[in-house]
Amino acid sequence: MRTFFVLLFLLVTSFQVFSQQASTERQIGGFQVGIIDNNLGVTYYHEQMLTNDIALRGEAIVGFGWGNKSVVCGPALSIQPRWHYNINKRESSGIDVARNSANFLGLNVSYNLPYNLWYNSDLSQWESNTFKGQDRVNVAANWGIRRAIGSRLNYEVGVGLGYRYYIDNDYRLSNPPLYLSLNLRFGFDIYK
Repeated sequence: MRTFFVLLFLLVTSFQVFSQQASTERQIGGFQVGIIDNNLGVTYYHEQMLTNDIALRGEAIVGFGWGNKSVVCGPALSIQPRWHYNINKRESSGIDVARNSANFLGLNVSYNLPYNLWYNSDLSQWESNTFKGQDRVNVAANWGIRRAIGSRLNYEVGVGLGYRYYIDNDYRLSNPPLYLSLNLRFGFDIYK
């Protein structure tokens, strides 16, 4: 059995070494603004290549929303493996694949911190349940497209189905855990 796994590993790695395939960028990073997981927001992202068509994306997000008659501005951290499933087909058709311009499937895991960064003169709102709801973990399976515009600009459109786990028990019991994840982002690549 051990010999089988060793041979399988050597076979798979040899195909990856000797095949002429398009690949994701080794690393790209920058800023994006728009609708990020159903909220308006700004994100700094970094994508690192793992294999020819899989990249790992990390994000630091500041999202904006409305709660308790005031603006809520909450930070979040996110990590998402992305499989760029049509990058080889796009390149073989002569379509540009620069900066990971391809369709992708991803599994986004994010943590929304329980802090409101927006200054509010009414200090009683800081202690209300409105901000406890921000302390949550989101897991969403996403389908999306990413396209480069020119040498530095990009856009992403995505949709998915997600599950939210609220840390606060009372908030968890009063809010549905399933949600539709929507993304519409416009960005600027700082490096590649």
